[in-house]
Amino acid sequence: MTLESKYVNEECLQEWKGSNAGFKVADPVPMGRFLYELCCAVVRGDLPTPKCKAALDSVVFVEEQQLEDMSSVLADTIAHMGQDTKWLVDSSLVPSRLLQERCEEDFLWESDLSKIKGPDLKMKEVRVNTRLLYQQTKFNLLREESEGYAKLEQGSQLEEISRLSKIVSQQREDLLQLLKQQNQLKEEILQLRQDYLKRRPLSKKDVEELVIKLSEQPKHIEKQTETLTEELSKKVDKVEELINHLKQVIVG
Repeated sequence: MTLESKYVNEECLQEWKGSNAGFKVADPVPMGRFLYELCCAVVRGDLPTPKCKAALDSVVFVEEQQLEDMSSVLADTIAHMGQDTKWLVDSSLVPSRLLQERCEEDFLWESDLSKIKGPDLKMKEVRVNTRLLYQQTKFNLLREESEGYAKLEQGSQLEEISRLSKIVSQQREDLLQLLKQQNQLKEEILQLRQDYLKRRPLSKKDVEELVIKLSEQPKHIEKQTETLTEELSKKVDKVEELINHLKQVIVG
């Protein structure tokens, strides 16, 4: 739990984060308390680290300002941060895993959270990153190779499909042409058959059929004559009836 910020308040934070280089804090401030509040503001994220210089330039300390004194207080603050970090881990308030993920190697080693020195840990990290980069590069190359083979296979299949499509289309055209020629051949055969039937010599059967037709022709004519005679007689009878009727009307 942090103490209430008495000197690093909201108004000062806004001025320091802005571009007002002429801003000055009105009253002198105690060095230790001000540096504590300033570090807390940076840790909380209320003030960007590059703006700390503007904050220090805007205040006058109650004590006689000595650069060595301010540096000493800041060094003590940083040292206490390392001790406090180790205490937080030992107290199980913060998992060491989170600090190892987010803090620099040197800070972890100085806080006794890493058994490997910063440079050694850095070299190990470089080796691990190099191995991961090699594995990722190898994976990418294998994937590109498999994709290339897949595209090549797909291209070959498309070419084969296109070739087969052309063959099928050509066979369809040939089949249509054959059907057309077959129809023409049928018409020619039919015409030849008709010509043959017209020009072939009469067979015995043909002669018999012709004789039968000729023998039946007079009978047909006789029948037609009888029919016409009957119709004519009926018409004559009607005319006579009409004449008789007219005579009766005239005489009557």
